[in-house]
Amino acid sequence: MADQPTRVIVVEDEALMRDLLTRVLAGLDGIEVVASASDGPTALEAIRKHNPDVALLDLYLGPDTDGIKVGHEARQIVPNLGIVVLTGRQDFNSVREIILGEGAGWSFLLKQSVGDVDALARAIRGSAAGMTVIDPVIVAGLRPRSDSPLTGLTPKQLEVIALVAQGHNNDAIVSELEVSTRTVDRHLNEIYRHLRPYLKDGVHARVHAVPLYLRSSDSSAA
Repeated sequence: MADQPTRVIVVEDEALMRDLLTRVLAGLDGIEVVASASDGPTALEAIRKHNPDVALLDLYLGPDTDGIKVGHEARQIVPNLGIVVLTGRQDFNSVREIILGEGAGWSFLLKQSVGDVDALARAIRGSAAGMTVIDPVIVAGLRPRSDSPLTGLTPKQLEVIALVAQGHNNDAIVSELEVSTRTVDRHLNEIYRHLRPYLKDGVHARVHAVPLYLRSSDSSAA
């Protein structure tokens, strides 16, 4: 049902950070924290019990496991589970490797951005919908490679796909760019048409446009 909240489990080994995440999420409309856990086994047990829509996972969960491993195991329990991976490292190569290797519904957010409730909500809601959402700080540092499909896009179209990568829907892009809905629709249609040869058949272009954007970009900070 459209009016049902997005149900989230928080998995973080640091108690203070876990409490912060739970409190921040509790204040967001349409998002409900159904459980929290400090380690992989406890998280998987809670996922079996609560069947959440999204798992918010710390990338580093101690010496024996990590958020990627827990995410894979969690998807054996809930196949369409959205995964938001949290880390304190702004390493674009690691981000790209993780996202491109994991498939739809895996997103990546820096712990420094947890205080940005809009970014956190976009990552959670986007992952629940099977999208890939990337931290705004990471996206701000990306530049298309000269040999990539992105080089055929206009500067405005690159702005639009960067906002898509951050989890913005069409209405939010309209607000960010201060343009009309028709203009945003036109830009998106032109982006998808240009990228069509590089996208997967049978899947909405928006789902695979962001991984392609990552694959075709390098970090200006590298």
